[in-house]
Amino acid sequence: MPLFLALFSLLFMLNPTNTFSRSGRAWALGILCRIFLAPFCAVNFADFWMADQLMSIGQVLLDLKYCVCFYLTRLVTGTWPGGSDCLDPGWWVVGVVAALPAWFRVQQCIRNFRDSGAWFPHLANAGKYLTSLAVVALNVLKTNYKSNNSNSNGNGNSSSILKDDPFLLAWLVVIVTSSLYGYVWDVKMDWRLMQQNPGDNKLLRHTLLYRHRAYYYFALVVDLVLRFGWLISMGLPRLLPVQISPEVCLTIFSALEIFRRFVWNFFPP
Repeated sequence: MPLFLALFSLLFMLNPTNTFSRSGRAWALGILCRIFLAPFCAVNFADFWMADQLMSIGQVLLDLKYCVCFYLTRLVTGTWPGGSDCLDPGWWVVGVVAALPAWFRVQQCIRNFRDSGAWFPHLANAGKYLTSLAVVALNVLKTNYKSNNSNSNGNGNSSSILKDDPFLLAWLVVIVTSSLYGYVWDVKMDWRLMQQNPGDNKLLRHTLLYRHRAYYYFALVVDLVLRFGWLISMGLPRLLPVQISPEVCLTIFSALEIFRRFVWNFFPP
């Protein structure tokens, strides 16, 4: 079934006949090509908008990589790979695939800076995505170190935890920075909220697209909570009376991240 779904999706997008919104499919493929070619072509609104959508569906890219690895291993070796052979978080290929969306956005920001000559907001925006790249890199280092030192036994105190995982502190600092950076950028730059002297629209802005201010307050809270969804996913298994598998947690929070991006899309500056 995974192979059928991947092949169906590929054939659907590459269908040359004038069916199933050929112009829409051609537009989407053209935008994806421009994203992959960044920074060698000018960046339009649709280019960075689509690249931002890719930031929220990084797990889809990892699943696609897993699918390719799974069936390619069977084709080459004649045996099915183990469950974790193709999706080990410490494998450098996984890190590269996970980093691609942020890498594309960094390149687009650099191209925008080159075309405009203005460091703000373009290089400041690039810094936001560089923190995302740092999170991916440190996650790979953490996983590799833990797998190579899996026989070490800690006594549970903080010094032992840092000894068993020396990248943990750096990872926490970077991921908190990345989450805060992303939230502030969403609110101040993308949504243009929390303006000075917004009149009756407290914490918002002078002119609102939607009549009900509750929509904006809802977006402010949802974006903050889901930006720190990684923190909730770390603590949730310890709070619940039943054990939840990592795959279930990953599915839940991947869907929540897509919902966060869905909300983000409806609040233009």
